[in-house]
Amino acid sequence: MKDTELYSQILGISSPWYVTNIELKLQEDAVYVHLSYQEKHKKWPCPECAIACSVYDHNERRVWRHLDSCQLKTYITASLPRVSCSKHGVHTVSVPWSDR
Repeated sequence: MKDTELYSQILGISSPWYVTNIELKLQEDAVYVHLSYQEKHKKWPCPECAIACSVYDHNERRVWRHLDSCQLKTYITASLPRVSCSKHGVHTVSVPWSDR
């Protein structure tokens, strides 16, 4: 099993998201799990009203702290799409690993 597949299963990452790379930083006692999404996923739900909206642009890559894995601090990194909703304007999409 590849490390990307392992972390996808451990962290519960599912489509349209996928793990692109695992970066082990032993000097930091940390592992970074880099995520991206499938480009064919053109519509995302507005976080306010759940209407399917087109991608407006993307935020800079963000980092979220996750539960430790094998005593290493685990971080998820991703650049999130922002959608343009006709009702609510431009908003960053919601993702399952973040509470905001």
